[in-house]
Amino acid sequence: MEAKSKYLSLAHPKTNPKNRRKFEDDIDKLWFLRQKLIYNLDYNKRGKLTWAINLENHILSCFNKSNDPFIFECLSLCREVKGDHKLAISYLEKNIKLLKNATASQKKRWLLSSYSLRDLCAEMKNLALYYAEIEDYDNAIKNYQQAIKFSKSNHFRVSKEDKKVLQDMVTDRDEALMLKKCVLPS
Repeated sequence: MEAKSKYLSLAHPKTNPKNRRKFEDDIDKLWFLRQKLIYNLDYNKRGKLTWAINLENHILSCFNKSNDPFIFECLSLCREVKGDHKLAISYLEKNIKLLKNATASQKKRWLLSSYSLRDLCAEMKNLALYYAEIEDYDNAIKNYQQAIKFSKSNHFRVSKEDKKVLQDMVTDRDEALMLKKCVLPS
């Protein structure tokens, strides 16, 4: 079982969502699946790889023609459960791109039916955290700074924890650069 990351910390449900038999619509079903994924991430149940693979295949087969950002968020969570941060980054970048386009376009506002600007900010932070997980600190720092700037421009509070995470990324990047200099001959 993989060790829990020092960076990744999504907002987690306190209890495991109960199994449901009937959903109002596809978005309701995706929301339920998302809550299950987050619950399993929070309680470090990363050993359930088969479950995550089946869930990802289910999402892809049911929703592969949809451009709903919610789908890409769920797929990125599936990849996080599996520890595949590179593909999680790819899915999350698609999610953020769709959400940013929706906020800029009146015609695409319907995409935001399940999201708020705070959710978009959280997705931007998660993208930075995924980059930190694969030790791409420059992209991690850049994306986290963008998330903080986005927060401030929308009058959201930037917490001390946000500032600490960013500082940790800078410190980790500097340590990695120092190690690289020590290991590589001049």
